[in-house]
Amino acid sequence: MEPDNPKLDDYILGCAAHERPRICLIPTASGDAEGYIDRFYRAFEGKAETSHLSLFKRDDRELRQFLLNQDIIYVGGGNVANLLVIWRLHGLDVILREAWEVGVILCGISAGMNCWFESSVTDSF
Repeated sequence: MEPDNPKLDDYILGCAAHERPRICLIPTASGDAEGYIDRFYRAFEGKAETSHLSLFKRDDRELRQFLLNQDIIYVGGGNVANLLVIWRLHGLDVILREAWEVGVILCGISAGMNCWFESSVTDSF
């Protein structure tokens, strides 16, 4: 999501099985910051079918079905400690593991990268 350097975004899109993959942003770590969500939509405009999942302003979507229907799940940066607690509260930790097991590409930056590992360095505390 760097406007002057789309190489990583393009690489992730190229890993998907479809030419126009379904990619979903989970912006939990930023508290669902609107600016972050807007940048995501701009970065992938015309390249993918985009959506985002807000856990702070929940809608009536069934989380498991929605996420398992994605080709790529992109997790944004922010506070990794808060992200993990909120995910567990909503059962997203279990759903995301299932998504990975069926081949959904999981990626992200900063907290959105750290969240996939058993341990990492963080300034969340």
